[in-house]
Amino acid sequence: MMAAAAAVSVGVEAFVVIAGFGVPGRVLAESLKRQGIRYSVIDSNPQTAERCGAGEPIVTGDARRPEVLKAAGIDKATLFAATVPDENVVLQTVEEARRLNPSVRIVARCHYTSTGMRARQRGASDVVVSEQEVAKELNRLVSGLFEKP
Repeated sequence: MMAAAAAVSVGVEAFVVIAGFGVPGRVLAESLKRQGIRYSVIDSNPQTAERCGAGEPIVTGDARRPEVLKAAGIDKATLFAATVPDENVVLQTVEEARRLNPSVRIVARCHYTSTGMRARQRGASDVVVSEQEVAKELNRLVSGLFEKP
């Protein structure tokens, strides 16, 4: 992660909008559910919404579109998580979410450090960069394997 997320202000009722309901979005939704935090999900795939929709607050549509973000509750969101795997969609979604809710904390998923920097320029508060996380895990797994006597 490029920067650690700060806690949402005490006294503010938390509400999270998650764009993308693949593995990262589902894991986040489960965590929020366990914590009793209200959330909504945006996914562009109607089959995903149908398959996972039982009991889930899902809006089907393109998270880059203002009407879809509004339907998901971006105006009242304290946190917006862009978890879709397409970096161009993430960048555009971050920008639109920031425009619609200037005070929302935005966490963006990116594959590359360069895209993470662009996500910050477009309004992301925090960025999770896949290549950095993979590098850390590889280093952890390999560290100490080749100790010298």
